[in-house]
Amino acid sequence: MKQDMGLLEAILDRDNLNMAYKRVRSNGGAAGVDGMSVYELEEWLKLHLDELVADVLAERYRPVSVRQKLISKPEGGGRKLVIPTVLDRFV
Repeated sequence: MKQDMGLLEAILDRDNLNMAYKRVRSNGGAAGVDGMSVYELEEWLKLHLDELVADVLAERYRPVSVRQKLISKPEGGGRKLVIPTVLDRFV
């Protein structure tokens, strides 16, 4: 962490955000309730990253509801899988 930065500012540093993007992209996964895929995230960030960072700093950012899916188990029954939006995974 850079000495002159607070924790939140260090988290929102461009290098850290680039690492977060790469991790979300490499993990893949399904889209959340908003339908945005990991492949659409890059273009969205090009247009909205500054606004997103400002919202996080101003504590206006709120995660979106998660998508839920029931996964069947081989022995019967199932378990609930929750899928956050790609943007929430990035943040």
